[in-house]
Amino acid sequence: MGTKKKFLQPGTLAAAVIVGCIGYLLACGVIAWLVDFRGINFLGIGSLLESIYPDYPIFWLQMFKEGSVTEVLQWVSLAAAMVLTGKLHLEHRRTQNRVFPGWFLLMCGLLLMFTEDTVNLRHGLAALIALGVLGINPFTQQWRASTEKNLLELGFYGLMALLMVGSFWYIVRNKMLAAKGKLVLLAGFGFYGAASVASATRNIGHWYQQAGALLLEALGWGERAMWSADSIVYGRFPLSFYFMDFFVEESVELLGAVFLLAAVLIFWGTRQGVKQL
Repeated sequence: MGTKKKFLQPGTLAAAVIVGCIGYLLACGVIAWLVDFRGINFLGIGSLLESIYPDYPIFWLQMFKEGSVTEVLQWVSLAAAMVLTGKLHLEHRRTQNRVFPGWFLLMCGLLLMFTEDTVNLRHGLAALIALGVLGINPFTQQWRASTEKNLLELGFYGLMALLMVGSFWYIVRNKMLAAKGKLVLLAGFGFYGAASVASATRNIGHWYQQAGALLLEALGWGERAMWSADSIVYGRFPLSFYFMDFFVEESVELLGAVFLLAAVLIFWGTRQGVKQL
């Protein structure tokens, strides 16, 4: 088998996407440390940031903010995992004339995750309930920090968790599916679960701001940066909040999305037993 053909095998691709993700995050961390924390114009990146983002020329902020490179990589990973799971679902239905719940639930869960990541579905649903059911204005800071909003968002994540736990229950019990894929799938659920719980509870006690401030201080942010951890960014939240919301949370979510994709690639590559599910 040629090198190119071997690389394109699902198992090899699964390892490649995991290694690529970890490499990307490590590279971003090193560049952020040099450019943002140490004030070094590494490869001219500092100057480039100042010309493109004169208001906030901060590497980690621009690379990990909503809709930027890191989140787009999440979208691509989730979309690819969803499509492959859909193919597994359709293949089994065509050959067995019945649905394997593991693939169906996983496909639905990935669709919900993709929708949430791309359009912040939980915020929209919570706002609709606040306006239509609770009679509360959802566009105030008081609502954003309210217990009601946090509970609604936790409920949304709970629904997503039920789909994923259900899919894992069916998948892990089936002896025909690769054990390696099950472990990678579990890791993906773990990363996404941690990020989801953190995101849903971030306004409780303002712990995102406090944790972000501690991390920035520990990394020596205040020594060189012109923005303090308490500086308001984008006219909304302190920089410390965005360090958690962007850099930390998006990193964990990307790991979750990539591990889910890798798991589905492993299942796809070892699907000889799919007809016996």
